[in-house]
Amino acid sequence: MRSIIYGCIWAVGVFVPTAVRTFEPFGTIAAPGLSPIDHGGALVMSVAVGAAMFAVLVVERKSLIRGARMSVPAPVGVVALVMVVLSWIGWLVGAEFAIDDVAAPIIVNGAVSSIAGAVGWVAVQLISHGVISLRSLAGGLVSGLIAVTAGAPLFTPVSAAVAGLIAGGVACVFTVRRGSPLGNQLRFLVNTHLLGGSLGVMSLGILATGSGFLFTGQTAVFQEQLLSVVATASWSFVFSSGCWWLLSKVGRDIRVGRVRVFAE
Repeated sequence: MRSIIYGCIWAVGVFVPTAVRTFEPFGTIAAPGLSPIDHGGALVMSVAVGAAMFAVLVVERKSLIRGARMSVPAPVGVVALVMVVLSWIGWLVGAEFAIDDVAAPIIVNGAVSSIAGAVGWVAVQLISHGVISLRSLAGGLVSGLIAVTAGAPLFTPVSAAVAGLIAGGVACVFTVRRGSPLGNQLRFLVNTHLLGGSLGVMSLGILATGSGFLFTGQTAVFQEQLLSVVATASWSFVFSSGCWWLLSKVGRDIRVGRVRVFAE
C-alpha cells in the first residue's frame, strides 16, 4: 500500500510537471531557464525515475539492498527482453510524431546502442566476475536503449554505439558488486535508469549531429544537458526522499497505535 501511495504522490509531484516541461511545447523547456535536447523523454522516464528509486534506497539503506532477487524462466525472460527492445524502439520512432526520413536512423541507432550497451555490460561483468547471465544481457540492452532515448535522431550509428557502450559499462560497474554478481533488483533499476539516462542526455552535448561539441567546438549544449540532468535528478531525489520517509514514519505510527490498542 505504501508503494502505491508513494507512486501516486510522486507522479503528481515529479513525473507530471517534468513531463509537461519536457514535452510541452515539444521540449522547449525542461527545467527553469534550461532548454535541453530530449527527443524521447529520457529526463522524465529515466533520470527522474532513477533518482526516485535511488532516494528509496538511501532512505531504507541496507534493508532494500539485501532484498530478495527476482527470477523468471529463461524462455519467458528472452521473450520479455525482445518485447522490451522492440517496444522501446517503437516508442522512439513514435516520439517523432510522424513516419518520416528520420525513422530509419532512429531504428538503426536504437538497435546499435542497445547492442553496444549489452557488449559494455557483459565485458565489464566478465572482467569483474567471469560469469554472465540473461540478466546481464538485459541490463546492457536496457542501458543502451536508455542512453539513446534523449536523442535517437541526432546520433550517428557510431556515436550511438559509443553512448550505449559507455552507459552499459558504467551501469554494470555500479550494479555488480563483489560477492553479488547479479546485484539487487532495485539497485539494478537505479543504475540502468539514472546512470544510463544521465549519460545519454549529457552525451548529446558532445555527440549530437550538428550541435554537439565535436561538431561546433562549443560547450553551450553540453552545459544545458548537464544542468538539466542535475535539476531533474535533484528535484526527484529530494521530493522522493521526503515522500518515502514521511510515508514510512506514518506507517510505523499506525502500526504502533494498533499494537497499543490490542495490548490494552
